[in-house]
Amino acid sequence: MFTAIYSLLIHQKGFLNAVKYGVLFGIGSGVSMGYGSYAAMPISAFIANSWFLGSLFKMMLAGIVLGVIVKD
Repeated sequence: MFTAIYSLLIHQKGFLNAVKYGVLFGIGSGVSMGYGSYAAMPISAFIANSWFLGSLFKMMLAGIVLGVIVKD
């Protein structure tokens, strides 16, 4: 879905836009995974922050790969 959303909805495809997309996607998924879990489960703030940063990093890397692969 990550690639499909980018290829269908982002009109100006390029490396920088793909990285921005990855970072925004990472923030969205990281907040819901890390801090959403923190609000609902008895986990420490360190774990919540780690999940957030891990998700952000993974999606940023996915954006980099996406920028290299998907062209106009």
